Amino acid sequence: MAADESHDDRTQSFVTLSSGTRVSHYKIIENIGTGGMGEDYLAEDFELDRKVAIKFCHFFVAYEQNRRRYS
Repeated sequence: MAADESHDDRTQSFVTLSSGTRVSHYKIIENIGTGGMGEDYLAEDFELDRKVAIKFCHFFVAYEQNRRRYS
């Protein structure tokens, strides 16, 4: 990042999954949405043999939920 860019942009995606990427028993087909909590992908589930939607939460969302749960 350039020196003048902010490191506070918590909506920035740090990992972009491309079409064909395998995550566990899912194969990513395409990104279907991005928002404040995370990114949504259309994927193929090999165990259920159907298409599913998967949400990957941004780190800060998962961190805050766990912090509240275990505090």
